[in-house]
Amino acid sequence: MSSQEWDALLDSIPLTKAIRESDLLSDDMNEEMLADDFYDRDISDNDIDEQNEDMLRRQKIFRIAARFVADEFRKFAWVTQIAIIGSVAKPLCKEVPRFRDYRRRGIELWHECSDLDLAVWVTEPTMLNDLRKARTAALKSMYEKHPNIMGVAHHQVEVFVIDASTDTYLGRLCTFGQCPKQDKRECKMPDCGKPLFLKRMEGFRFYPDALIGAVPLYLQSNNRNE
Repeated sequence: MSSQEWDALLDSIPLTKAIRESDLLSDDMNEEMLADDFYDRDISDNDIDEQNEDMLRRQKIFRIAARFVADEFRKFAWVTQIAIIGSVAKPLCKEVPRFRDYRRRGIELWHECSDLDLAVWVTEPTMLNDLRKARTAALKSMYEKHPNIMGVAHHQVEVFVIDASTDTYLGRLCTFGQCPKQDKRECKMPDCGKPLFLKRMEGFRFYPDALIGAVPLYLQSNNRNE
């Protein structure tokens, strides 16, 4: 499926899920779900269709979140480029999911997007705390405009920071409110927090092909007054 066809498919997905009577679980039904034989129940075509719609809705909402975050990030003169990367940027593939009843049967669903990956090119990496605050403000604005859709938490928005002059990956934008955060093992990584709020992850490498298929959200003009 082409990107254009995929975008049209996402456009057809409602942002909110209709609540069925079967979704309103009684205490008896909750007890049934804990029973060993619950996952031996039949899975209908309608069940599969609804799960697939849920996966599409997750990706659609993450794309909306991306635009809210980009609108905040682009306010900084030292942010030169923003793009969605990772699974949120691309048509999803089918795979056997983590859900036990589907996994046991080998039923494939659309890939479940668990977070939003953004590549952000900067000329001033010492100002990352401003980006961290802007990410939180953007997601708050999104919730205020769309209070009835699935929320996106700040730690679900992974920001990969890239040096705008060299295209060198620097690290990720930290999710903690302090740098370093007391007693956090992640903060003890060599060079983590240098500069402040730049997160380093042991063993992680950012490969250039991560940018293949990226969805551009913002590209700074050479003349910001145009």
